[in-house]
Amino acid sequence: MKQCVYMMIADACCGYSFCKIGVTGDLASRVSAVQTGCPMPITDVAFLELPPGRHRSAEAMFHQHLRAFHTQGEWFRMNLSDPAHKQAMKDATAHVLRHFGLSETKWKHMSLDAVRSLCKVLRLDNAA
Repeated sequence: MKQCVYMMIADACCGYSFCKIGVTGDLASRVSAVQTGCPMPITDVAFLELPPGRHRSAEAMFHQHLRAFHTQGEWFRMNLSDPAHKQAMKDATAHVLRHFGLSETKWKHMSLDAVRSLCKVLRLDNAA
């Protein structure tokens, strides 16, 4: 996989989730590494593919746009069933896409099972 901007969602409780937004060139390994240090299960993974060289600036734009929800590092505490929180994420995504002149790109979701399968395959490939 080429580099992408990712969002991982870990359920906290009471409707809140912690969303991690970062950049990686190996999504499956990144999910596995983050889950190791995360006390809550990662329940959803999404990613944006952007033109080369745009990932770090897009990540910074997301962090800036969502600063009201920032907790620590690349983590943001949000209730994605709350219309205001959901709209904030949509607005951040629209802002990033407009900045890079993109209109068609949307978050692509991967089920956690698909990520786990991918991690398993990568571990087997790396062991060989």
